[in-house]
Amino acid sequence: METAAGDVTEQATNAGDERAADGGALRSKFNSRDGDATDIVSDLREASWTGGIERIIEDSENMLLEQPLPVVYTIIEGIDVVNEGDSANYVVKLQDAAGNPVIATQDTIIYVRYTNKTTQDGDTQYNNENIIEVVIKAGTSQTEFTIKTNDDYLADNGEIYNVSITGNNSTEFDMRTGDVAGNKTNVDTTILDNSNPLNPGGEDGGYGSEDIVFAIIEGTTTVNEGDTAQYVVKLVDKDGNPVTIPAGEKIIVTLTYTSTDGVTDGDFSIIVKEVELVSNGTTFENTTIVDNTYEGSENYKVTITDVKQTNGTYENVAIHQTENSTTGKITDNPVQIVLVATDSTGTIPLKVDGTVDLEANKNSTPEGGKLYYVAVAVDTNGKPLDKQTGKVDVSYNNTSDTTDKDAILSGTGKDIKNNPTVVEIGKTFTVDAEDDYYAEGDEKFNVTISNPKDTGYE
Repeated sequence: METAAGDVTEQATNAGDERAADGGALRSKFNSRDGDATDIVSDLREASWTGGIERIIEDSENMLLEQPLPVVYTIIEGIDVVNEGDSANYVVKLQDAAGNPVIATQDTIIYVRYTNKTTQDGDTQYNNENIIEVVIKAGTSQTEFTIKTNDDYLADNGEIYNVSITGNNSTEFDMRTGDVAGNKTNVDTTILDNSNPLNPGGEDGGYGSEDIVFAIIEGTTTVNEGDTAQYVVKLVDKDGNPVTIPAGEKIIVTLTYTSTDGVTDGDFSIIVKEVELVSNGTTFENTTIVDNTYEGSENYKVTITDVKQTNGTYENVAIHQTENSTTGKITDNPVQIVLVATDSTGTIPLKVDGTVDLEANKNSTPEGGKLYYVAVAVDTNGKPLDKQTGKVDVSYNNTSDTTDKDAILSGTGKDIKNNPTVVEIGKTFTVDAEDDYYAEGDEKFNVTISNPKDTGYE
C-alpha cells in the first residue's frame, strides 16, 4: 500500500487466527524504499482486542449494580400524654421526601428503642433500653403499635418515656430516619396519675384500689398482767402484698387506744402511740403491769387513726377499711387466797415491798384469849388486792397437848370455841381459846383455809 509520502506499509495479519504456529507472533512484510522485502515480527499476545472488550462489559455491569436505592424516610408519630393504666398508640410510616406514602414490597422491620427519661422500669410493659420490633407488612406503608402503661400505687405523675427509631432491615430502600427535615425520629410521652381524691374507686381520674397503699395492724389478742402485747403495722397493696418503702421515704402511723371497761395508760409500763414503718412491717410492744387492783378481764382496741408519707412516693396512702384495728385483752393473773394471822385491828403484816409477810404468820394467846385471822386475796406478786371478795372454808387440826392429850379441836371443841368453819375473804374472824382447868402447857394448832367460792376472781 502506498502512502502519500511514497511509503509502502503493507501489513498482513492472520485474520481469524491471530495466534500463529510460532507461538502467537504475527509476521508482517514491508517493502523497503529500495524495493527489498523486509520481515517485521510483532508479538500481539499481550494486547488482546477481546480483553479490552471484556473490561468494558465488566465496567458496565458495575455501573448497573451501583445505581442508588430509592430514598425512603421512616417517621414515628404518637400521643404525648397518656393516663396511667391506658395504652399509648404510635404509628411508624414510610414516606418520600414530599411526605407521600411509600409502599413496601417486602415485610420490613423497623427497630424502635424504649427509653426511660423520668419513668422507671415497671411503669409500662417495657423496661429501659428495650428494642421493639415493628413490622410494616409488604403492600402497606405504615403500621401501628401500642405501649401499655401500668396502673400502680407509685406516684409517677408527669414522668416521661421516649420511643425512637434506631434502624431497620430493609434491602429495597435507602432508609433514612425521620422526615426530610430530620424531624419525627422519636416521641416523648408523659404518664399522668389518677389524681382526683374526690372520686375514689373511679377509673376516670379518681383513685382506684390499685392506686393506694394501705396501713394495716395485726397483733396479740390476750395477755396476762405483766406480759407483753406485740403488734405489727404493715404497708400493703390492695392484694395484701407487702410494699417496699424506699430509702428516704417515711411512713408514719398514729395509733389510738380505746376501752369500754377500764383500760387506761396506767395499765401499761410501755405504750406505743406512733410508729414509723419499714418494708416488712414494724413490730412494737406494749408491756402491761401487774398491779394489786382487781380488774378482771380488761378489753381494749388499738386503732390506726392516721397515716402519712413524707416524700410523696405513693399516689395515695390510706388506712385499710377493715384491717385498721385489733382488739386486746388484759387478764388478771391467778389470785391466791392466803390465811394471815393478825391482831384485833385486823392489820395485815406487810413487807417493805408491800407483799404479805407470811414469815410472821403466827398467832398466840393465853387460855381465855382470842386469836385473830383473815383470809387475804393477793396478786402474783403477793400483794393484797384492792378488792377482797368471796368466801373460804376453815378447818382446824388437833392440838399439840403436852399433858393429858385430851383436847380435840372441832366446831365445838374443848380447847377453842366460836371457831367458824366458813369466813369471808378480807374480813377478820376470831377464834376463842377455852379457859379450862387442865394443865396442858402450850398448845399449838393450825388453821387451814380451802375451797374459795363466790370470789369473782378468774
